[in-house]
Amino acid sequence: MSPVLAAALVVFCEGFVLWSVFPVLNYYCAALGVSERYVLLWVGTLLFLQSAPRIVFSPLFGRLSDRFGRGRMMAVASFGTMLGSVLFALAGNVWWLVASRLLAGVFGAQATLSAALVADATPPERRAGAMGVLGAAFGLSMVLGPLVAGLLAYAYSHSAIGWAAAGIQAMSVLTALLLIMPREPASHAAQAAPRKSWGELLRLPGVGLLLAAALVMTIAQLQALSTFAEFARNVYAFTERANGYAFALLGVVGILTQGGLVRTLAPRMGDRNLGVLGLGLLVIGGVLLALAPPLPVLIAAVALLGAGGALSMPALSALAAGCVDSRDQGAMQGALQGVFSLGRSIGSPVAGALVTWLGFGAPYALAAGLALLGAAFLLGLQAARRTASHAKSGVEAVDV
Repeated sequence: MSPVLAAALVVFCEGFVLWSVFPVLNYYCAALGVSERYVLLWVGTLLFLQSAPRIVFSPLFGRLSDRFGRGRMMAVASFGTMLGSVLFALAGNVWWLVASRLLAGVFGAQATLSAALVADATPPERRAGAMGVLGAAFGLSMVLGPLVAGLLAYAYSHSAIGWAAAGIQAMSVLTALLLIMPREPASHAAQAAPRKSWGELLRLPGVGLLLAAALVMTIAQLQALSTFAEFARNVYAFTERANGYAFALLGVVGILTQGGLVRTLAPRMGDRNLGVLGLGLLVIGGVLLALAPPLPVLIAAVALLGAGGALSMPALSALAAGCVDSRDQGAMQGALQGVFSLGRSIGSPVAGALVTWLGFGAPYALAAGLALLGAAFLLGLQAARRTASHAKSGVEAVDV
């Protein structure tokens, strides 16, 4: 199995664990004794715990993988996530779920490590397409995770979801140990230590703008993802099944876009322009949702959101990979994934507050504005790098 496909399998396993809890977490909390009044509060807390630790630990795992190897740290991360799934299965009260989601957040670094592995294994001109394969794997997990979880909860119990997720993560551990580690260089530790500190990475030309674009894009996406089910239930009378179909549509569009379209467009457009296109689609989708359009237009808006995210995320990963050499790929991808996690942690509470205070249109209008801002950040990348290049040339001329 190629490194890209092995990395995609690991991403699928992590995504399955992430998405499988979405359709059942509120029911599981209620079954464990949480009163109906506080269920949504607990669900929000658990999802926050699943995302917030990654702000710190994704960059840390990335930095460690630069020194000790991608496969080795993937195995550690997958094993920790597996333990979190076991706790989910064994939960006797809601505090077990707290521990479960906290472990999933601390060890949820597989996407970081997979992106670094792909950056190591592919040349720059093929990098966005390879990152798109990772995105397609994540999209597949977005389709299958909620579907399998719903079936298991219906046929067996909520605990069965935890055992299934633990089994999936065991497969991720074996993938890291048997398919990735043997093909890595004999020792990453034998290579030069990562050259750049965190501050040096942030001072690289364009990195600040790139991370800012990633942050606002993720916050924009969460405005839609975290509110859509309730929006569709209230405005369009969607049932749980209809909302499941809507989220499945997001995943299917993501798979088709990242599995094929990214590979076609990236060599022709370049990574920056591909990211701008994706953010532009997010702008259009957000505006349409804010208008609460007729049902056919709503479906088109959902598809645009799926395509926009599917185009922009691999483009951002490829742009980040192009900022550093192989010794700092883990640190760079970890920083990017940490920013994604920060955006997820901010996005959901902001969206909930906007719906409460201003109504359903507000988060979608904000999503459109943030996506537009992200596109502006990406358009500024070339100017930032050109300015840095001219400044460097001037310093060298003075030195001479």
